[in-house]
Amino acid sequence: MVNPLNEDTELTIPIKNLIALVIATAVAVWAYFGIESRLNVAERELVIMTDKVEQNTNFRILWPRGELGSLPDDMMQNAKLETALDRLKELEKWVNNFQPPPEVRDTVTRVRVLEKKVAELGKQVEHLSK
Repeated sequence: MVNPLNEDTELTIPIKNLIALVIATAVAVWAYFGIESRLNVAERELVIMTDKVEQNTNFRILWPRGELGSLPDDMMQNAKLETALDRLKELEKWVNNFQPPPEVRDTVTRVRVLEKKVAELGKQVEHLSK
């Protein structure tokens, strides 16, 4: 009959097997913690990369819309464009509302009167030559 196991049960194992078991256990523990460490590094890098991808996506969408601000060069260019547009509006207003000076208007009126007289004189000369 087999003796039941209890705290007084003795176990004999050769020393080389005991050393092999201790070394195998140490290697297994070392490998486990090495793998655990590499997994933690990989997870941390994944979180960082995911965050960078999200930031890049936001930047890619928001920057062209101008929601993230603009470059100083863009601001200077926009200011110059606005100044040029204001000047163009002023010039268009001036051109559309242009009135020649009174002397020029009087001269144009006199020239028209003289043109009519020349036309009448031309008709009279033509009539007299017949």
